[in-house]
Order: sequence, then C-alpha cells, then structure tokens
Amino acid sequence: MFRFLISLLLFGFIHTEPIIINLITTNDIHGAIAPQKANFMNPQYPPTIIGGAAFSKYVDDLRLETKKNNEGLLILDGGNFFQGSPLGLADGGKTMIKWMNRIGYHAMVPGSYDFILGAQNLNDVCNTASFPFLFSNLNCSDCPLTSTNIKPYIIQEIWGIQVGVLGVVNSKLKELTLAENLSGTDAEKEVKSTQIWVQEMKAKGAEMIIVLTSAGVPWDREEEYEKFINQVQSGEIDADTSLNALQMAYYLEGVDFVVAGGNSKGYWLPWYDPHSHVYVIQGYGGGTEFSHIKLLIDEKSHLFIGYETVIDGKASQTLLADDFKSNQEDVKWINAKLKEAQKTYYAGQKSKSIHTQSPMN
Repeated sequence: MFRFLISLLLFGFIHTEPIIINLITTNDIHGAIAPQKANFMNPQYPPTIIGGAAFSKYVDDLRLETKKNNEGLLILDGGNFFQGSPLGLADGGKTMIKWMNRIGYHAMVPGSYDFILGAQNLNDVCNTASFPFLFSNLNCSDCPLTSTNIKPYIIQEIWGIQVGVLGVVNSKLKELTLAENLSGTDAEKEVKSTQIWVQEMKAKGAEMIIVLTSAGVPWDREEEYEKFINQVQSGEIDADTSLNALQMAYYLEGVDFVVAGGNSKGYWLPWYDPHSHVYVIQGYGGGTEFSHIKLLIDEKSHLFIGYETVIDGKASQTLLADDFKSNQEDVKWINAKLKEAQKTYYAGQKSKSIHTQSPMN
C-alpha cells in the first residue's frame, strides 16, 4: 500500500499508530445501480459491472471490518445521483434515496442534474433521506429548498475526531440548469462561501475539514491546473471567480480534503495541490465505480497527516463481476425496482421528456 504524507518530517515524530477513517466516495451515479456492460472498457467483449448490489455488500463487509479494526467510516456522494436512467427518473429520485439510505451514506451535495425535475422535487426527495443534503452556498430567493434536512455542513465524531463536512454546490448552477427548474435557487461563489463556513465549523470544534462539492474535477487535470496557475498569475482568475473543484483547492488553506462530483471523469488517485496542501478526489460516474482510501489522523494532535490506498495503489475500484460479489437480496430489490421504473417511465415518456432536457439539448 502507498502512503502519501503532507510532511515527512511530521511523520518522523509520530510514535503511535494514526487514527484511521475509511473514506468511501461516489459521484455522478445518475441512477445507474443496476448491472450494466462496460462498453467503455471493451466495446466488442464488454465485461459486466454488477453495480449497486455489489457496492452494498462491499460497504456491509467494510463496516464489520472497521469495527473489528477500530477504524472509522465516512461515506459521501458528490451529487447528480438520480437523473440519467429510468430507475432514477421514474419517481424523481426516491428509489435512489432508498438505496442510499440502505448503504448508509453520511451526506451528499446536490449536483446541477439533481434539479432536472425542479427544486421542489429535490426538496421532497431530500425529506426521504436519512442523511443530510449539504448546500452551504445556497442563495434562495423564495425557493422551494426549505427542508430541515438541507444543511450547510455537518460535524461528525468519528473515533474521537471531529470531522466537518461542508457542502458546496457549483456556482454556475444558473448556467447549467433551466431557470424554471431552479425556482429562485442560486449558488454563491465557492471559495468565498467556503472560507466563511470553515471558520464557523472550526469554532464549533471541527478538527478535520472535508469540502464536498459538485463543482467537478475537469478532464486532463494536470494540463488544466497549469493553465489555471497561469490565469491566476495574470489576474484573469481569482478567489471571486466561479471555480471547479481543482481550482477551488488552490485557495482552501485550512481545508484537508475535497471530495468532488459534477463530472463523470475519474482518477485513480487524489490530486495534491502544492500551494494549499489540499487533496482532491473524484471517481468515475455512471454507477461504474467508487473510491476508497484510508485517511490518517495523528492520535495526539488530531491533525490530518495523509492517506493510504487499500488496493493496488489506487483509490478507485470498478465494480466488475470478476472482482466483486453482490448482496442477493439487493439484487432482487434493484431488479424489481428497475422493472417497475421502466414500466412507469416509458408509459409516460412524452409527458416526462419536457422536464428532462438540459439547456444544451
């Protein structure tokens, strides 16, 4: 296993085993929890991705393992959780929330596609979740997002560590979503909002800060980061600009980790920002995979000191049939929900189509 540390000098003074928190992340699932063929891996002979039933078994097994090993567990989602499949759209995301409740997510952040059936639908779906929807930069002009389950952040105690998770929605929300679907909902700029809330979280005892955002990590992150640095130096971009997750991290001193969604492009390992010393993680979407790393926290100081991968030196794991087993009860449940959703969705396809178009279409 690989261990990435912020400071080798700091590590040299640690004489006790660190506190371990297993971080599980998903993003841009788009309602795809049923089995599917991985055509993107091999168009002629695509392997099978077994999906949500395999993920639930993995989490169940991990939950038992963490208790045995005295380790913590934190499960987060980066948004865009239901749009994109009949299973997700047929009931406006309620089936997906039932599945996420089953998994035991601790929090998620809304993505732009989560407004595809309107802000009122998102608010209603939020009320069925056993975990909070985090939206710290919410600018609500008499909008429907009034659920008490919509919060700016949470502070969760995990093995004695006060872990704060702050939700930050893509501030280009109005550009990505139809105005009629937002109903007065808007998102303030990412960095300004984050800096304000992080101060409050630390004042309330948060020792480790994770930003959960739907601002997305772009394709070709190395090239994009180099371009971004040039734009910062020329004054073209600053902290008051709408920023993606990779760009945000540059300004987030005081934050330890960024968990991103909003783009289905995934990376094997988190990105490390040399300026702010913040890590950024984003996995592939479409229900094809999840990410799992172990966060390492110093037992005495409660400072975040780095992370470990758990398999093959990678954070991301693809849910291939050759590598995972499914929970058979969940297989039956997902298949039944899929059949029900297909019947419902395609029976009313004409009436639904006007509500499922993005501005690009």
